[in-house]
Amino acid sequence: MTEVKGIAFLRNYTTIPVPKVLNAYERKTVDISSWNLSKEQSIILSQLKDYIRQMRQIRPPTGTRIGSVTGSPAIDRRSLSAVKGGPFMLEADFNKWQLEQLNPGTPLLNRHIYTSMYKTNHRIVYSHCDLAFHNIIIRDGRIVAIIDWEDSGWYPEHWDYCKTLSFLSGTDEHYLCCKEIFERQYHDEFFMDAWFTWEVKHDGF
Repeated sequence: MTEVKGIAFLRNYTTIPVPKVLNAYERKTVDISSWNLSKEQSIILSQLKDYIRQMRQIRPPTGTRIGSVTGSPAIDRRSLSAVKGGPFMLEADFNKWQLEQLNPGTPLLNRHIYTSMYKTNHRIVYSHCDLAFHNIIIRDGRIVAIIDWEDSGWYPEHWDYCKTLSFLSGTDEHYLCCKEIFERQYHDEFFMDAWFTWEVKHDGF
């Protein structure tokens, strides 16, 4: 139900191409490992940038909490699994929930570093939360659909950036693609989140 409501919400407020519920689409994975910003690739990145901008321009309804568009809990999905919590009225509460996911054996120094690096002044914006390139369908050189809105909802503005960048393989080409589609870069937040992933209970290595 979350994905269905998320798709309906986006149809009302944006021009983002989302699947019609119950319709079938051929899924094509986008391989950007050899992208060199050709004309076709530039068009795709330009589309993505516009869609992200549209999502961030949606005004949160009064009383919106950090979490699903349906008002259900927030989801933190990392490579191995996911946890749910909230929803949260304040970003400080969202951050506290994140810290509660740390492994019991996490050194106190690390806990204090994470606590000091968390910010509480981010805008809350509509976010896909799994905006990886495998969820983008391309046809004839253009985006025809963005899929997998199951985790979408209202999150701090850096959330989509961190999640998208974490799904990439770490090459310079992939980073440059991410840099192109997000108008603001959240390097501090991503650096902390990348290290944080190694120490949380649901995704520690």
